[in-house]
Amino acid sequence: MKRFLFLVVLLVFGGCSLKNDIKKEELKSSEKEEISVNFEIYNANLGSKISYESLINELKNSDIVLLGEVHNDKSHHFFQNMVINSLNDDISVVFEMIDIDKQGVVSLAKQNKKSISKSELPKSLEWQKGWDYELYKEIVESVFYSDKKMIAGNLTKNEIKNIYKEMPSLKGELSTSNFVKDSLKSVIKDAHKEFMSNLSDEFLDKMVLVQIHKDRRMAERLLEQPNLAILLAGRFHTDKTLGVPTHIKDATKNKRVVVVGLGYEDENLTSSSRNSADFLVIFKH
Repeated sequence: MKRFLFLVVLLVFGGCSLKNDIKKEELKSSEKEEISVNFEIYNANLGSKISYESLINELKNSDIVLLGEVHNDKSHHFFQNMVINSLNDDISVVFEMIDIDKQGVVSLAKQNKKSISKSELPKSLEWQKGWDYELYKEIVESVFYSDKKMIAGNLTKNEIKNIYKEMPSLKGELSTSNFVKDSLKSVIKDAHKEFMSNLSDEFLDKMVLVQIHKDRRMAERLLEQPNLAILLAGRFHTDKTLGVPTHIKDATKNKRVVVVGLGYEDENLTSSSRNSADFLVIFKH
């Protein structure tokens, strides 16, 4: 039973995308795919609509930008890629999808990018199967074949295993508060209720701790960058009230952090979304 529970933890945190519900009418990966994405951007603090150009100007004047996604939403990845390509090459892109023990592999591959074809790229990066490469392909290629830095941001499998077994604590006034822990516990229960409905509070507490450690690691990777740093991660990781931003605030008050929440299907500009992000992108499907 313990081994089963640990495997669940690895599935959830080693590759958050447990399934990818791609619609049947979408083109197969072997075919060229064109995506038409309509969206509206809102300043979450003011509740007012802004232009894409205004958003990009805001991001250029920031130190850290968090682009919070729904992992299996192609519109989100299209928008992320558009943002990355609208910024100059002097940026670092931190990927939740890449474990930090792969940084050496990624850096070596990038040094030899001219000799690596697009078809060889996932193998050269040792891309994890838990993350559907077809969903991230355009973003990965944009960063890899440019002068932008490609940064691994996730915990390793061994680190997750150690956190699960040893439950090492972290310090942080905001990032380890009871509010954060209780909120994450509720989020995890709700997100995985189909197969976790009978799991104990003790197990959920371990999953919460893994989540907090994961957010701490991504915050550290962002803060290590000397230039504008962009994080690609799930919406709950980028949430201003309970995710990576709380860890950054605990570490320093001297960074201008901007959170862009990429909207869930049928999401509106509610008080909840206003609290979780500085800007919200609503997609019109």
